[in-house]
Amino acid sequence: MYEICVKKTAQGERVLGLAETMRIDPEERVLGYARAEKTDKTRYYCRDKSLILSPGDVVFVNGIEGGGGWVEIVEFTRDEGDKDAADRAGAQGVPLYNQGVGLYGENRYSEAIDAFNACYRAGFFPKQAAYAASLCQQALGVDVTVPQEFADQTDRVGTAFIAANLACKLIQDGHRAAQPGESSVLAVVDGATYDIRVASLFGSFMLNAWRKEGDRTIPLTDSGLNPRPTAADQRVISLVQEAASLPPQPLPAGGLPDALA
Repeated sequence: MYEICVKKTAQGERVLGLAETMRIDPEERVLGYARAEKTDKTRYYCRDKSLILSPGDVVFVNGIEGGGGWVEIVEFTRDEGDKDAADRAGAQGVPLYNQGVGLYGENRYSEAIDAFNACYRAGFFPKQAAYAASLCQQALGVDVTVPQEFADQTDRVGTAFIAANLACKLIQDGHRAAQPGESSVLAVVDGATYDIRVASLFGSFMLNAWRKEGDRTIPLTDSGLNPRPTAADQRVISLVQEAASLPPQPLPAGGLPDALA
């Protein structure tokens, strides 16, 4: 039986490793711990995508037998510290951030900057808050400044904001959405599941989207692989095309989930 640690990196990616050897850097957080057994299965399987891990899932874990190996999850327990942090962000950070969103929508940009900066200083949604404040500065026609910690990470801050903002827009429009990684969005639109990725290239942002069908992923804008886009495909394509220019969207009451519920 293996003891597995699941962490979330500063880039928003989930990493699994042996609990006894897993290193947790200051900017990373532990999501939980699992007990797992070695398996002959060699293909990823997730029973419930709304959960971090659940019994029966088959995953690849770093550190097993040297380079890593496949295991089947027997039990998973979410770290209470992670749950408490998420609860605090939902209770305290969301109202601060959404105050800035409301002020931005009223063209009260100077006051919106104060709200977003307060959110950033409190440690809630720092990348989104910093980028939203920069949008306010642009609207005011003043020099754009970012916090010193993000001075050499402006592209990364931008992709994190656009991904989160798009997920919020999808939720506002009545769809299910989550931000599993810093620059990625999962969404369910009219029963179909979509994987959307944000990338930065030479100061601009590019988004790509795929519809998931079992183990297949179909690129929405590839006419060869997706010759007849569905109505849901077309809605997602439209949102993806305007995502980089969307104004700040309000966060849902409990914060933005990192898995589909």
